[in-house]
Amino acid sequence: MSEDMDLPPEVYRRRRIIAAVAAIIILILLIVGITWAVNTIQNRNTNEAVPSATATAEAFQNFSARADVTASPTGSASANPSQAADPSKSPDPSASTTSAAVAACSAQNLKVTVAPSKKQYAAGEAPSFTVTYTNTSKTPCAIGGDKAENGIELNITSGAAQTYSKNKCAPAPLKKAELEPGKEATGEIAWDRKSNASGCEKTKDAEKGTYSVVASVNGVASQAVNFTLA
Repeated sequence: MSEDMDLPPEVYRRRRIIAAVAAIIILILLIVGITWAVNTIQNRNTNEAVPSATATAEAFQNFSARADVTASPTGSASANPSQAADPSKSPDPSASTTSAAVAACSAQNLKVTVAPSKKQYAAGEAPSFTVTYTNTSKTPCAIGGDKAENGIELNITSGAAQTYSKNKCAPAPLKKAELEPGKEATGEIAWDRKSNASGCEKTKDAEKGTYSVVASVNGVASQAVNFTLA
């Protein structure tokens, strides 16, 4: 017979208790170890994520918003080309409403230029012109008024012969406003290649050839610029 069979029951009981306690201790150690490992991994992931988030935030802080495409560096306001085709619509200057004390812009303080979008237009192609007017003085002046001559006029000639006048059939006064010193405004005016020299009810297609265009604002005229219709 083995020696263990001679041991009293109390010994077996103590051994079972010790074994149970040891098992509990081992289980607790396993739980503690697993918990520590999980926390370590989570802390490591958190630490790695922080620099990335910081870098992303810095990138957006350094990002510059794109300039508004409708804004002009010189403070000009460009008319919509689709609106420019309507002779009743003229661009407003980039300025505030004028007061009665502000003198009207004149040849002494207003520079007007006109530029065709092309030098030569294909058959059936409608020309368009950019009109720019600038206050060249050091004081504000007033643009526009109730009369057609206060608006933007476009005159097209072929040699000495009148071909087209924008205000002849659809006069469009420019809303009165104040043009600040050094500021300019621009707008596009389209021409449908129709001559109204014989009257508004007798328009006809302009012939092929070379033409000159002159723009005027507040009665101040630009230099003539040539272009060709094919």
